[in-house]
Amino acid sequence: MQLKSGSPNYINNITFSNYKNHTTGKICLWTHPPGFLLKCTDAFSGSISDADITEQSCVLDTVTKGKTVMTDKGFNITDICHEKGLLQNRPPMKFSHQFDETEVVKNFDIATLRIYIENYIRRIRDWQILSKTWPSLRIDLLGCCFQIFAHIVNTLKKPVGPK
Repeated sequence: MQLKSGSPNYINNITFSNYKNHTTGKICLWTHPPGFLLKCTDAFSGSISDADITEQSCVLDTVTKGKTVMTDKGFNITDICHEKGLLQNRPPMKFSHQFDETEVVKNFDIATLRIYIENYIRRIRDWQILSKTWPSLRIDLLGCCFQIFAHIVNTLKKPVGPK
């Protein structure tokens, strides 16, 4: 069966996220360490990869060569970072029952910095409209709303990151 680009089945197909196991949209948010907004992308369908969003947004073009980019554990952009002369700082994946001592230390160091981006995202999500279910056909408005709230947080709220 071929899906037409305007049909509900087509929208559900491209917005389905295997990770979340339901339809969803993705928005990527990048901040500087002190908690200032670097980039907030448009909303993408849930089926797109983090690497594709990163490439399409050109956010890494704004980072100076030799710098380190910190990401979530599942955010695999190592190859893109390498091509652009950047390092990726990503928590280690757990392949055994326990992390060894160096992995525990690395996870702790990353987690103490990750809290700043999580706080930034929480401050954006303070607006209840972002907690609602959005119609699949209006994913474009979700991206606009999220970007507006990201810029409001950036402009009006005091940064929460390290100085």
